[in-house]
Formats: sequence, C-alpha cells, structure tokens
Amino acid sequence: MKVKLQELTGNWSWGTALDLHTVSSSPIFDETGTIIDWNTKRTEIGEELYQLKYRDEDAKIKAERVEKIAGEAAKVIINLIETFAERYEKKYGKPFEIYCVIPIPPSKQRAYQPVEALAKRLAEKLNISLDLNTLKKVKSTAQLKEIKNANERTKALEGAFHIQEGALLDKNVLLFDDLYRSGATLTAITEIVKSKGKAKNVLVLTVTKTRSKR
Repeated sequence: MKVKLQELTGNWSWGTALDLHTVSSSPIFDETGTIIDWNTKRTEIGEELYQLKYRDEDAKIKAERVEKIAGEAAKVIINLIETFAERYEKKYGKPFEIYCVIPIPPSKQRAYQPVEALAKRLAEKLNISLDLNTLKKVKSTAQLKEIKNANERTKALEGAFHIQEGALLDKNVLLFDDLYRSGATLTAITEIVKSKGKAKNVLVLTVTKTRSKR
C-alpha cells in the first residue's frame, strides 16, 4: 500500500498521519441544484479506513483491513524508533522505548471500535502494551466535526479526560487515532498526559488527515 506521510504539528514531541484522507471531493446536484451526495476520491489508505469504519460487516474482511492499516502504521513507528535510538541513548543513557499505545477514546460507543482494533494490532506488531485503562473519557462531548469554531472545540473538551497523577511518569507513549481533523482532541489529551500523567514524550500517529481543519 502506498502512503505519503503528513506531519502533524502540536504540543506533542512527534506526530504524523500515514496519508491524507481524501484526494478530492465534489458535490453531486439534482435537477433543482440541491446537493444530494458527494463524489469523493480517497487515498488508498483513506479508502481502507472508510470501508473499515462504515461499510464492512464481515469480520474476516474487517480483520484483513486492520492487518493492512496496522502494518503500515508499524513500519512508520519502527522507523521512528530506529531514527531516535542513538540520539536518545546519548541524551538519556538508555534505549528509546515506547511504553504503550493509547487509542483515543471514541466520542460515540459502538459495538465495533475501529480505533481500538487498529491500536491493538499495532501494539501486537510492535510488541508493546495496549493501554485502554490509564486515559479515561469522563465527559461526553459532541462530535467535534460539527463544531466549527476552534475556541468552542477547546471549551467542549475541557474536563473531558482524566488520568491518575504520575500514571505515565517518565514514559514515552504513543497516542493513536484514525483521523486527524483539527487536532483539538489530541492537543487536549497530550496536555493532560504530559501535565498530570507526567509522560516524558508523547508521540502521535493517525491513519489519515483531512485536507482542511474543519
């Protein structure tokens, strides 16, 4: 699968998306000029993610898509570890290791959670822990894609997440999500993981990134 890494800038130590989510999207109009649908062309991995989230029903097909996406994600993290290794050991006197993968808690509960399935397989491939318990979502929030104003997004996320004091003391952690849009959720979580969880480095990996921040 071809991917084109997209750098993600924020309050984390390192961040990237495997690729953009879409290549193009244009409206489809009916005879009255009303938009009735969208003609969307996705990147290869964007299409895999879309099918996994919204179209696949067969468990075997889901597992195959998870394997493909997680495989690409693992390649990126393995390369990152190799790149950081020498410089990190010189600075801290110990090997660079990622302590755990933390999937971003979903905004909506579903029987099948693609982000958790992908994070689980990624953690297995990297031979590190999957952590579903340290970071908790304690306040329900609206779908952020429906909130257009950046300040309102930030306000909606206030007090939404909880972590025990020092739970990740001096650890390097990987936050994982499926889609990067505005970065508001990842920014809020990174802040609490560093300030209250006391993590040393927060790394961010998402499967895709939208072309706009809306």
